[in-house]
Amino acid sequence: MAPNSFIPLNFKNQEIPVKAIAAFFQKDPAVLIAHKTSNFVKIEDLKLSKIMISPDTRVGFWRFLKVRFKFDDKQIAPYTFNLAPFLANKDAVQQGYLTSEPYLIKRSGIEPKVFLLADSGYSSYAGIIQSRNELISKKPEIIQRFINASILGWYSFLYDDPSPAFKIILKNNPDMTINLLENAHKLIKSRGLVDSEDTKASGIGMMTHKKWERFFNTMILDNLYDKNLNYKDAYTLEFVNKGVGLKYVSKD
Repeated sequence: MAPNSFIPLNFKNQEIPVKAIAAFFQKDPAVLIAHKTSNFVKIEDLKLSKIMISPDTRVGFWRFLKVRFKFDDKQIAPYTFNLAPFLANKDAVQQGYLTSEPYLIKRSGIEPKVFLLADSGYSSYAGIIQSRNELISKKPEIIQRFINASILGWYSFLYDDPSPAFKIILKNNPDMTINLLENAHKLIKSRGLVDSEDTKASGIGMMTHKKWERFFNTMILDNLYDKNLNYKDAYTLEFVNKGVGLKYVSKD
């Protein structure tokens, strides 16, 4: 699994023999969160504020914010995945996921103002499945069956009964609650994170050359990758975009 489009491209940049084979989140759920009482209207309004982010984020979507909106490293404040500093400071801004932190903040009595990076041009995929090149070339039928089953699983989760998945998640993650999971399920559907306008024709898990190219060209501006890098070798469309599940699922 890869959380964003940086990982497959980083692997290619380092000549690690792995490719992205499907992307189950068409929109990365990464967000920046401020207090509802703040004067921020657009994400670019945050570029003069201190923002609490993790070290992983600093080498992830923070790069996009620097290129697209001229954010500066001087803005960075440490984020330890503890909401207390945000809740205690009405001027605070922090990272989060659309499906998690905003709900927890609201439950604590603070109304959040949420900026989804995907709505501001951040074209990263998320929930990316990767495989070694050797397995792709030698046993593509295994990969195809795995991807097809995963696609059907997502359709079932979104449009049939999600409770079997909820039970497994709750069993394996004691920090989760049923209310949090139900809220996440609702947002994944309403915001088109997994099943978007693009997937209506090609199916969940789809990827496109155009979207990978857009992301790559953006990060060239940050000098993260050489412009001559063969970025198309970081992924393959062999196992997706086949409309798997479309004719079997009646969507609400």
